Amino acid sequence: MNAPGGHHEIRHPSEEDFPQFLKTGRAAFGMGVYPGDEDIHRPSFAPDRFHAAYDDGRMVGTIGSFELELTIPGGRVLPAAGLTWAGVLPTHRRTGVLRALMAAQIEQARAASLPLAILNASEGGIYGRFGFGPASSAIDFQVDSSRAAFARPADAPGRIRLVESEEAAGMMAGVYEQTRSLRAGMVSRPPYLWHDLLADPEWQRDGGTPFFFAVHETPAGVADGYLLYRTVPRWTSVGPEYELKVSENVSPDPAVRAALWHFATQVDLVTTVTTETAFPVDESLRWLFADPRTLRLTRLADDLWVRILDLPRALEARAYRAQGRLVLEIEDEDHPGDNGRFELAAGSAGSTVSPSVRDPDVVLGTAALATTYLGGVPFSRLAEAGMVRERHHGALALADLLFGTSAAPFCGTRF
Repeated sequence: MNAPGGHHEIRHPSEEDFPQFLKTGRAAFGMGVYPGDEDIHRPSFAPDRFHAAYDDGRMVGTIGSFELELTIPGGRVLPAAGLTWAGVLPTHRRTGVLRALMAAQIEQARAASLPLAILNASEGGIYGRFGFGPASSAIDFQVDSSRAAFARPADAPGRIRLVESEEAAGMMAGVYEQTRSLRAGMVSRPPYLWHDLLADPEWQRDGGTPFFFAVHETPAGVADGYLLYRTVPRWTSVGPEYELKVSENVSPDPAVRAALWHFATQVDLVTTVTTETAFPVDESLRWLFADPRTLRLTRLADDLWVRILDLPRALEARAYRAQGRLVLEIEDEDHPGDNGRFELAAGSAGSTVSPSVRDPDVVLGTAALATTYLGGVPFSRLAEAGMVRERHHGALALADLLFGTSAAPFCGTRF
């Protein structure tokens, strides 16, 4: 596929272009290519799902997508284009290259009848203009191990054991599959994403060890949870002050997650437990401690960004917390193709979305609707920020009720 991008050519790269694609994508982020990087990323490189921008035959920008499934409120999944590798060389910024790359990728997703596009944003100010909204948030935190007394025993039947990466890979994938349907925002992990996660190149460790894999098993020996972590060894004049960095704590069973957190706070030589990747904003660890102040937040940030490509299909697929009717008007100068008025009829037996001529209850843009889609941001909060307009009294309260979720949405997979 060839498409103009200003005076740039936008087209699919070839298999032979992969080394240059990797180099260009890394340079766009001010990074180089390290030994072993080609082996890590080549399994996920699919030229027919990737685009590159060329200036006089020289690659100057990159973008691609992964074929993912996104868990939506109610536990169902929808196929989604997981956008990745979006970057432009510093010599070609603000020349329309990213917009052309994004247009090509979105066009391809629509042609494939995908209802959603999703991404992790490197910078928060980029993707709103493309119709994406930050649909989930995440936190990082720190725990002083000396104060990490649990209020109640963190017991889960079974045992925790450390395993090698080869054994851990399959066990972790199985546990993750059992877990991802339980929280909106989680995505499928194809083998190439697991390959990327577990590659663990040294340059990404920031002075830490390779990953440790702590697996929780039931009394019957079945893996039902895992803790992925590394340590940063530090010795001072008074003794060890290790930092333990938790990357993931995954289990469908809250009792197992609690047991894995307890394990993390009790590892010898460790004085501080931190998070290496983000966790849900409603992470329950704080409430496991006798003193909730033991957990100290260090960061609150956006997590998963969503772009709705097929509004009726996306809204009909998710569950709602009550029955009710709501007329939504999409009014967006930047994305006029998304404009329209739709009536959502949410019911216990299913929901329908259809074009409407009724007066709208709420008016909002493409990105604002995407922000509310997973239930993590109420319509009323966006109205306070001027992103949503209420046309009928009580409509915001109804929208908040319908779209709300009991658990905060969270992705937790970097792609």
